[in-house]
Amino acid sequence: LAYGATPEEVRFALGKVPGIKVVSGAGVVTSTRQTTTLLLNGMLGFTALMLVGALILIGLLFSAIIAERRREVGLLRAIGARRSDIVRLLLGEAGFTTALGGLLGVLLGSGFLLGFERSLVYSLALVHVQFLWPPLSEIAAIGALCAVASALVGLIGAILPAWRASSEEAYSLIQGSNG
Repeated sequence: LAYGATPEEVRFALGKVPGIKVVSGAGVVTSTRQTTTLLLNGMLGFTALMLVGALILIGLLFSAIIAERRREVGLLRAIGARRSDIVRLLLGEAGFTTALGGLLGVLLGSGFLLGFERSLVYSLALVHVQFLWPPLSEIAAIGALCAVASALVGLIGAILPAWRASSEEAYSLIQGSNG
């Protein structure tokens, strides 16, 4: 080949040599990008389904909790608590418990992340393969965002049960009837 040959000419010339297989870099990069995009979209879809499932489960859980506490809610209504007071109280409990659960989940995930660093990343460093971590501030921000998101999911999931409980009459709540 002459000086200044194009990459296509080099690939064509190398393809004629027996025992050499030419792999085009652009095709590999495009294939990797498409596969990564497909994987990310799948993970986002799975995450959305998990959030919907969490909303349903939290709604069912708080419906059961409120059903167990019907008399308490009825007594609060009987002594003059407004519907908004009842809803605010129940949503506050839901937000607090789910935020606490989210915070504990972030702490548990941090423990797993440290274990990952101590095992796989250490092994990679032994064979001189660099593993790049995001900045600690970014990891902390994502953890805080996850804790806030869990609190929001808890609030959204508890809205309907709290609203239903607040709309019932005090007498029927205290007596335990479904009226």
